[in-house]
Amino acid sequence: MNSLTRVFCVSNRVVSAQPRACFDAICDCLDRAAGSCADIVLFPQLALSSAGCGTLFKSPLILDLCREQLDHIRLRSRDMNAFIVIGLVIDDGGEPVSACAVLHRGQLLGFVPAASFPAAPYLKPAAPGMAPPDGFGQMLPSDTVFASGGLSFCVVPSSLEDFARDAYAAAQTGCDLILFPSLTPVTAGRIDTFRQEVATVSRSLGIGVAAVNGGLGESSSPYLYRSFAVVSECGETLSFALQSGPDADCCQS
Repeated sequence: MNSLTRVFCVSNRVVSAQPRACFDAICDCLDRAAGSCADIVLFPQLALSSAGCGTLFKSPLILDLCREQLDHIRLRSRDMNAFIVIGLVIDDGGEPVSACAVLHRGQLLGFVPAASFPAAPYLKPAAPGMAPPDGFGQMLPSDTVFASGGLSFCVVPSSLEDFARDAYAAAQTGCDLILFPSLTPVTAGRIDTFRQEVATVSRSLGIGVAAVNGGLGESSSPYLYRSFAVVSECGETLSFALQSGPDADCCQS
């Protein structure tokens, strides 16, 4: 990369099936990001609902609340210069789909569909060409390229198992940076595997990778879910942060 870009990776505390409570935590994170003069703010998948909603993912109330809180985030961030990438659940013909919204200066640019993952089995993969409800943004192709100053980036909401494949496909666009919002349970050695995978992909593609994993508030056990973030450029780890404990209010890198 030939330009300096400040990427703020942050995992907010979530409250299962309570998007309004998640929004409050996200606002605190946005305030910190604004103070750091971030160019890009990256949240995990399902930052507005948590993964633990179960069958409530299909509730119109949860879907409507996620949509409402995303609009509040859009309005709150209109004076920020940063791109904001944040995961939520949206409605696809009455079925819940995980996606990442991309916001910039108070505008909803669209949604990048997320991969399905075991952490939320009630979510279905986005159908090719699906369109969110009328007036609620647009579903973007997975190879959409965004530009921040002199840097181009793609958003790749994937699973750890599929990230290398999905990142390779995104890199064919010629982007400088891949953003990897994730939500994966933490088992023995999982965090080290995650870090190594990010570094390996970054090295093999010769680009930057910024990744954040959700977890704060998902479980009372810090060993089932744990938030962490890692930024790597050409295989070199530039930054790594790990949730300090079950009572932490956020994890940022």
